[in-house]
Amino acid sequence: MFALSIAAALAAAQPAPAAPDASPVEEDIVVTGELPETEHEKIKSVVSALADEPTKGQIARFHRPICPFIVGLPKPQADALAARMRRVASAVGIGEADAQCDANLMLVIAEDRDAVFKELRRDHRKIFWGMEPADIRRIQRTEGPVAAWQVVVQADRDLDALPVDSLNGYTVNESMQDPSRIRSTSRPDTRAAVVVIDADAATGLSVEQLADHALMRAMVKMDKADVGRLSTPSILHLFTDLEETGEAPASLTQYDAAFLEALYSTSNVYFAYKQRAEMRDAMTQALSEYYDKAGVEPDAEADAPAE
Repeated sequence: MFALSIAAALAAAQPAPAAPDASPVEEDIVVTGELPETEHEKIKSVVSALADEPTKGQIARFHRPICPFIVGLPKPQADALAARMRRVASAVGIGEADAQCDANLMLVIAEDRDAVFKELRRDHRKIFWGMEPADIRRIQRTEGPVAAWQVVVQADRDLDALPVDSLNGYTVNESMQDPSRIRSTSRPDTRAAVVVIDADAATGLSVEQLADHALMRAMVKMDKADVGRLSTPSILHLFTDLEETGEAPASLTQYDAAFLEALYSTSNVYFAYKQRAEMRDAMTQALSEYYDKAGVEPDAEADAPAE
């Protein structure tokens, strides 16, 4: 079972230790070169797969710094994972929470996934806010070693949660701001995320692999089908790659890091089609800088992790 209880995990987060020296991405982006058309097609495919919302929908994302808490591992390992998550989240632009913070990202290394869900449903029902029982069962029965979900609320432009009409369940937006053709008066705000990984699958993974995979699953609202459409090298393929070839990325790839940076540098007040366009531009900038700094042609280092 767990090294710590789910109750403790939801109550508070441990102080984070000093962060590792290496950072997966650079915070400052300088455009110095042109990408070949093949890279532009890859960028389009990544954004299409991982920001898969209707044209007039909006892309959910965290707006507050990440505060991770790890359940199911000894404290030294849990602290190392939390430090890595903090480091990457800060580097891609979401910011780093204070040492004493309220947990908003829980990673559970589970000996028994069903037991985890049973305890959460019994004692911490709010972690499934807005979900029907069928939705919870679907997540619990996700094929593969990872089950993940986000707690997303509809908020106004200032990130205050919109009230919900008790009669019909609709959110009520009383904003005096006018919507436009490209932006709304509200936006989806990810308030928390939970990632449950089967303990057997986590055995033997490095801190970077486990932390980066969990962080991607937490920071981006996605499902198994979205990951399946992702054709670029990605830490999201970690378990599939290990099962099929015995090899997998050592950390976030350059495409992963560029996508996260793009998602968290653009505003989701805009409708999805507008934000996706801005994200493609931001990924182009990030990858141009990455390849220029690495001194390689894009196709020559397609599987290289971001540094």
